[in-house]
Amino acid sequence: MSLLTPQMAAAEDYRLGPQDKLNIGVAAWQTVDGTFRDWSAINGEYSVGPGGTLSVPFVGSLQAAGKTTAEIASAIGLALQRKLALPDKPEASVEMAPTCSTRAMNMWNSSI
Repeated sequence: MSLLTPQMAAAEDYRLGPQDKLNIGVAAWQTVDGTFRDWSAINGEYSVGPGGTLSVPFVGSLQAAGKTTAEIASAIGLALQRKLALPDKPEASVEMAPTCSTRAMNMWNSSI
C-alpha cells in the first residue's frame, strides 16, 4: 500500500528543467565519531542552467534536465565518492526549492 498522494507522486516523478531551483544537502558518516557531518561547502540553493546543467562544488557540472531529484542526488553522491576517493558514498538530498520555476508550478497545479 502506497502512502503517497497523487500530488506527492507527481512531484517525485517531476523531471527537472532549466531555471528549476533546488535545495541540495550533503552529509557523510564519520566512522570515528559515529556522527554525520554536513558538507556546508556544498549545502545550499542551486539553479539548473539554461542548458540544463547543474554546477555543484567538488562535483562539477551534471546534466540535470530530464532527471528526477532522486537521480541527481545519487549522481552527486557518486561523483563526490569518485572524485574525492572516499571509501563510502556521501548522502545527498535534492529537493525542489520553494521558488521553483513556473513550469514546475504549472505541472503541480495541473495534477491537483
